[in-house]
Amino acid sequence: MKTHVILLTAVDMLRAGFPENFVYSHLFTQRSEGGWCNLQDDPGGETLYGIARNYNPKWSGWGVVDLVASRFPKGTVSFKDEIYRDTDLHLSAANILYAKYFLRTQSQQMQNELAVCVYDFAVHAGPARSIKTLQKALTKCGVYAKVDGIIGKATLGAIVTCILQSKARQLIEANLQYRKKYYLRSSSRYRSAWLNRLSSLSLYIFNKDVTMEGEPEA
Repeated sequence: MKTHVILLTAVDMLRAGFPENFVYSHLFTQRSEGGWCNLQDDPGGETLYGIARNYNPKWSGWGVVDLVASRFPKGTVSFKDEIYRDTDLHLSAANILYAKYFLRTQSQQMQNELAVCVYDFAVHAGPARSIKTLQKALTKCGVYAKVDGIIGKATLGAIVTCILQSKARQLIEANLQYRKKYYLRSSSRYRSAWLNRLSSLSLYIFNKDVTMEGEPEA
C-alpha cells in the first residue's frame, strides 16, 4: 500500500503569511521534492519535504519525526500517514526553504514565472548555482550580468532591464535551457528524473515544454 504525500494548498501558505510569488513557486517545488525518504546514496541523508537532516540537523521538525518514529517504524505506511497529516510540520519545512532558497536568491523580488525557476533550481542545486544560471541567461538575452553567483543590485537591475525590453519570456526560456545543459553534463543515475522535473516546470509555466526547443551556447 502506497502512501501519498498531502501537499500544502495555496490557502495553507497564504494563511501562514507567505507572499504570493512564493506560493506560486512552492506549489510546484513541493511536488518535485516529495515527502519522506532516506536514500543510501544521498549525502543529505534522511529527507522530509526537501529538508535534508544532515544539512539541517537543528530543524525542530526532526523532533516530530523522531516522536512519530518511536511509535511506527520509519518508512512504513503508518509512519508516513502520521507525518503527512501534520500540516504545521509541512509549513515548518516550507519556512526553511523560504529562508534558505527563496529569500537568499532574492526571488521575492521577481515575477512568478522567473521566481519559480530560480527558487526551484536553488532548492535542487544550491542558491549559487541557480543565481549563476540566471546570470548566464541574462547575458544570453543581451543584458550583461557578471556570473558570480551573487545576486544584488546589478543582477536585479539586469532583470528589470530585460523585462522592460520585453524579454521576460526569453529570459525564462534561456534559464531553463542552461539548467538543462547542467543536467545533461551529469552522470548521476537521477539525471532522467531531473530532466523530467525540468520539463514539468516548463509545462507549469508555459503549458508547453520549451526545454525541447534548441539549446543556448555554453
